[in-house]
Amino acid sequence: MSDRLGEVVVLNFWASGCNVCRKQVGKLDDLAARYAGGRRDRAGHQQRWQ
Repeated sequence: MSDRLGEVVVLNFWASGCNVCRKQVGKLDDLAARYAGGRRDRAGHQQRWQ
């Protein structure tokens, strides 16, 4: 995160089975286009809960 110093960072935690969460992806794309010049970095980690 130190390479993002001074920038706005949005962390979005979601699950593929959550329809509301999946709908937010489009809104996040819109925000990135509007405020970050389209820059959007994605990092993911998948973990299955037992």
